[in-house]
Amino acid sequence: MKRAGFFQGQLWLAMAVVMVVVMASIAATVGLMYRAFDTSIAPQMIEKAKTAGRSLNSLLAQGATHEIPLEKLVGVSELFADTAREHPEIARIELTRGGKALHTHGPAMPAELTTRLPVPGYEAVNAELAVSIDPQYVRRLFEEMSLDLLVVAVVTLFISLELLYFLAGSLLADLGAIRTQVATLTRGAIVALPHSTWLGRDFSAGLAERTDAIVLRYQQAVATLGERVRSRRKGGRASIYRAIASLRTLRSRFTFTDRRGAGAPRSQNAALILGAMRAPFFLLLLADDLSRSFMPMFAAGLQVGPLPLSPNTVASLPIFVFMLVVALSQPVLGGWSERIGRRRSFLAGAALACVAHLLSAQANTLLELLAWRSAGGAAWAIAFVAAQGYVLDHTDSKTRTVGLAAFVGIIMVSMICGPSIGGILADGIGHRGTLALGGALTLASLILAWRRLPADHVAEKAPAAAAAKPRLSLAFSNRRFLLLLVLAAVPAKLILIAYCFYLIPLYIVGVGSSSAMAGRMIMLYSVMMVLLVPLMANWVVALRARHKDEPEALFVAIGLALSGIAGLAMALPLGLLSPLLLVLLLGVGQSLSIAPQAAMVAEVCKDEIRSLGQSSVYGVYRLVERMGNASGPLVAAALLELGGFQTAFIAIGALVLACALLFAVIFVPRRPVPVPVAVAAVKAAS
Repeated sequence: MKRAGFFQGQLWLAMAVVMVVVMASIAATVGLMYRAFDTSIAPQMIEKAKTAGRSLNSLLAQGATHEIPLEKLVGVSELFADTAREHPEIARIELTRGGKALHTHGPAMPAELTTRLPVPGYEAVNAELAVSIDPQYVRRLFEEMSLDLLVVAVVTLFISLELLYFLAGSLLADLGAIRTQVATLTRGAIVALPHSTWLGRDFSAGLAERTDAIVLRYQQAVATLGERVRSRRKGGRASIYRAIASLRTLRSRFTFTDRRGAGAPRSQNAALILGAMRAPFFLLLLADDLSRSFMPMFAAGLQVGPLPLSPNTVASLPIFVFMLVVALSQPVLGGWSERIGRRRSFLAGAALACVAHLLSAQANTLLELLAWRSAGGAAWAIAFVAAQGYVLDHTDSKTRTVGLAAFVGIIMVSMICGPSIGGILADGIGHRGTLALGGALTLASLILAWRRLPADHVAEKAPAAAAAKPRLSLAFSNRRFLLLLVLAAVPAKLILIAYCFYLIPLYIVGVGSSSAMAGRMIMLYSVMMVLLVPLMANWVVALRARHKDEPEALFVAIGLALSGIAGLAMALPLGLLSPLLLVLLLGVGQSLSIAPQAAMVAEVCKDEIRSLGQSSVYGVYRLVERMGNASGPLVAAALLELGGFQTAFIAIGALVLACALLFAVIFVPRRPVPVPVAVAAVKAAS
């Protein structure tokens, strides 16, 4: 344990050093860019202002061709306002005649930030067009660049760790195979060395030559013993019996298969198989998470056709369809994945995801996008079930917790990296380019899975009992379980998807910010979940051990209440700080409730678990929970259509807050109030 703690400490130290170096590099880069402003960026912006001024002059000059006096030109103010909206770096546009302003848009700016151009056709009246650049635009530009660099640094750190896990896992798996062979050889068994992927061809070839030499010597020894036995046949039977006994002893000691460790391959190959699964699964999840920060905006810009749908509803449909397909397909994919094998099912999911992403990038109508997002949801569910099956199939009771923790870690790292870097890419190469990049990532996932995932043997299993199948009727037979679903599971997922994946991206772009900012918000939520969920889970365990009670219901109620209050933060006039506060409160609330909520299922469904099995009960729980995922964007779109962003945020928050209060009334245990002894005696006497 001390050695493990030592190496873990060294890993954290290395991560800290990397982050310090990266942050120092970012600070130095931003500082150098600020210093280079006067010599490079400022002249470029002034040149852009001149270009915009020439475009305006060409329109104003048309009035001179018709001999219209400058002061009687119509629509000049509107023209200036439209130009300023198209060019955010322009702060002020002014049309003057003889030094007197005729039309002005924007506040006054210093002379060094202003370029003046004569208006063609109005030289006689000394008409000039003054265009000024906005110094705050440069500051905002550098702030955006700094945030992007910070996001890239965080994403790079996590992706580097994933790459480290991939390489180290493969290397350690090869070393583990060699260690197993050496241990087997010491027991007298000869087994073939598997091909080493990461230790180098020379090293692997050298070990293979040693193994071949041992096998050859074994064969020569057997042949020599055979010759000796045949040469002694003329002697007495006693010598023959002694030779046969010696051969049997030799056979028991030396064999080409190690029969003594029949149960070992499961644990020995777990690291190899899980390490091989990690990288393809991460790439597939990352490909889908890239579009989280801009999918509503991309859908809203497509042709709807004859469908009578509002823009807000259109923006919500791709998320709804994706979540609905995932919710409905996962319960039936488990058995199918077992029947055809985990490797084949993962390859099928990766191939379908690749096609879905590439065709989504080419979609021109809403119906096309919905069709390909449905295929993407099915692909995501197939890969999810297959990857989870790999963990369950190749771990035992001692290693399953670690395997599932690594599985959840892959999902959370993808949620951190995908939306943030996807928003930056969407601002740079566009929505379609980012979706196409997702297709390339899924293709890489498919290739890695094809090369690295081992072939699994599909075992024939007895058909499960009918009672073991997840049944929705279970939710109606247990009233407390039904209330847990309606008041906690569904609201928690509804508010998460409605806020993070639908309302926040639309709101941030609507107030003039970028998809990159929306991605940063989603990334912040994911980082909070990664950091806080383990802490909150350990806190619950500690409270249970200390007070000998069940604090899960209290944590769920507080978490739901904080999530609901998060929506009320949008009523504050704080600009982009309002969604930031929302994400912070939502992250704390979700981290408080997510683990205790799942633990409560086992408490309220003890009888059902005994009769139907734990997997059946949790299957119903996860299915209904994912229906909350699917309903989130539709509910948010309806509220957005009725009253705008503030109404949608506050209404959903108030709904979840009301659910939290009802949940607390029903589930949170009340501590008995101690009654004084005298009062108790009086009551007893009466």
